[in-house]
Amino acid sequence: MLEKFSVLMPVYYGERLEFLIDAVRSILEQTLQPSELVIVLDGPIRNDCDSFLQNLSAEFEIIIVRLPCNVGLGRALQVGLESCSHDIIIAVYRDWE
Repeated sequence: MLEKFSVLMPVYYGERLEFLIDAVRSILEQTLQPSELVIVLDGPIRNDCDSFLQNLSAEFEIIIVRLPCNVGLGRALQVGLESCSHDIIIAVYRDWE
């Protein structure tokens, strides 16, 4: 029996929609599916990205954690860790510049 695991992905205002779509599709199309996908919105994000995630959460069980303001990658990951249900957690993110 395979261990259950969480995938944790932070998203911030600078994220471009096409990269977000590619990242989420890659996660959801893996042969070994995560038990949960936790997406942390590090402050407000662009409307197109927000709409995509809202539509996606209607189709898939995704945990979306919304932070009221940008707190940075480290803190966003920490908040996301607290929202993950499983001991095994895979964090996926782009280098925020």
